[in-house]
Amino acid sequence: MSDAAEPAITAEDLEAEEEEVRSTIAAELNNRGRRAMEEVDILVAAVLRELPAYLRDTPAKDHAQKESYLQTRSAELEKLELAIRSMSQNLEPMPCEQKSALLSKLSADCNELCRPDAGHH
Repeated sequence: MSDAAEPAITAEDLEAEEEEVRSTIAAELNNRGRRAMEEVDILVAAVLRELPAYLRDTPAKDHAQKESYLQTRSAELEKLELAIRSMSQNLEPMPCEQKSALLSKLSADCNELCRPDAGHH
């Protein structure tokens, strides 16, 4: 048997191997990312098919505007509810004219708030 000397591994060899491994890993990650995005696109398309046409066809910015509008309306309704509760607690000792004026104001506020296009641009 001969003791043949094994070739020495140089720093350049290690750097080349490292670069090859990095390149292989990067390519695999890119492929997996592309496949994951394709799967998400397929799932989104499937979900969109389940939505009613009017929602499916509405641009995303319109959904955001509608959400903002609904949040504003909800806050306005909460204010009106608090006003009604407050008034109902103090209604008994009030003179009839004051009760009537408060009820008229609340009725007007309610009618304004309940209009389909109130506060909607």
